[in-house]
Amino acid sequence: MAVTRAEIKGRVLRLLLKTANFPGFFTQELLNDAFDEALDSIAADMFIADEGWMARMMYIETQANQISIDLPISAAMIREVRYQFGNIYVPMMYDSDDGANQSVNSSGVTQWAYKYRILDNALYFNPPLYEGGSNFLQLEYVAWPKRLQNDTDYTDPQLDNGMQHLMKYRMASICSAALENFVRPWAPQEDMWTKKVRDIIVRRNLQAQPIQDFLGY
Repeated sequence: MAVTRAEIKGRVLRLLLKTANFPGFFTQELLNDAFDEALDSIAADMFIADEGWMARMMYIETQANQISIDLPISAAMIREVRYQFGNIYVPMMYDSDDGANQSVNSSGVTQWAYKYRILDNALYFNPPLYEGGSNFLQLEYVAWPKRLQNDTDYTDPQLDNGMQHLMKYRMASICSAALENFVRPWAPQEDMWTKKVRDIIVRRNLQAQPIQDFLGY
């Protein structure tokens, strides 16, 4: 369940007032800075756990002979790029140094699959896209968590209860360190939730996927 930035800050303050030695020095500016740093820190941890924790899908409009497109500003990693071929989307190959081409046999013809590179926050295609359309490219990517500018802004839905607990303890650690108070009575809880959240994400992305039934062809 999504919560507001103010709710998480309130949880952090209750923890700090109960356990820290400098309760009067935790300002709104410090809490807001700690929130941003904690979110970035946890995002890095979860990318290590599994790249799919904030998976997104989007469709991109293209033009024929287009050479490049800008990546969405929220993208942290690209999982796969696919182009439309008839009624299906065919995965593109990343343009590696092996010099190999990938071909797809369909309807009795050979369709050369396109390659792409990621340079300067953009996708570059070689050769250029052969045609365009409103949904010609399908982009599966991993997003950074959205920024929360105000206390009334809600967290991403994927920041579930376990992640919210981790946010609370990570923020408290950052606030205490900012005041040069390095005693963290909540350190065991922070370590426990870090491990639990990583395990959940890895397990979620390793779930068995259904495959097509074997029909004896």
